[in-house]
Amino acid sequence: LILLLALILGVSLGFSYSKFIATPIYSSSAEFLVENTAGNANASGTSSSYQQGAVLYAASYAKVVEGNVFNEKVASEYSASKEIELKTPALQKMIEVAYEEDTPSFRVTVTSTDPEQALELLRIYEQFVPMDLATRNEYINVSLVSSGLLATTPDSPNVSLNVILGGVLFLLLSGVCATLGS
Repeated sequence: LILLLALILGVSLGFSYSKFIATPIYSSSAEFLVENTAGNANASGTSSSYQQGAVLYAASYAKVVEGNVFNEKVASEYSASKEIELKTPALQKMIEVAYEEDTPSFRVTVTSTDPEQALELLRIYEQFVPMDLATRNEYINVSLVSSGLLATTPDSPNVSLNVILGGVLFLLLSGVCATLGS
């Protein structure tokens, strides 16, 4: 009976935390492809070396996008369009730029407690990334290959996981207490 009550209490607390205490976090992501177009203009090179060049540019462009200079532009654009001030350090806490080794692409993910804000900020990245990075090298093309969507469910908290963890934790605690008490 004690184990059953502990399970019910743990599950209830896990659910209550997830639904009423924890702040939901939403995210929206976009993926960008970096292409080396120099191979079209110069047929003497090998396609693998052009591909490797695109991979290297993707890694460096990912660093540019996560840097404070680039994010200052995004924060300024968002602040101007919303007539509220978004500081660059706050924006940098909201974004993640992921680069997968040996691929000529990178992903920008914006997280926020407001799903519409996450998508609106991502739309600015979708606009600025190809435009800004294209000016850096005439033989490199950066294109949006996967546009972000409005998040309909939060990424966190994970209600199912918290319910299971709450139940297991309280079962273990009640078992330990019962063992120590006897």
